[in-house]
Amino acid sequence: MKADKIIKNAKIFTSDSKRPLATALAVKDGKFIYVGDEAGLQAYEGEVTDLGGKFIMPGIIDSHVRICGDRRTDFVPGQAGASGQYG
Repeated sequence: MKADKIIKNAKIFTSDSKRPLATALAVKDGKFIYVGDEAGLQAYEGEVTDLGGKFIMPGIIDSHVRICGDRRTDFVPGQAGASGQYG
């Protein structure tokens, strides 16, 4: 099967409690199509990157956003947390 990107010789943290570590992965169209050991890569062909044992982990992304209006009107000098002038 064709893959856009193949990573091998890596230490991959999977976030899966049943299989917390892997050494290889394959990606196609921005999605993981394989995560496991290097023996399983035989079914895939594509651009290969050897990470030389480097560590990979899922991105830690926090999309939590609070919008509080105009920050200049929210700042009051002298209140707890205020650390200087706002310009």
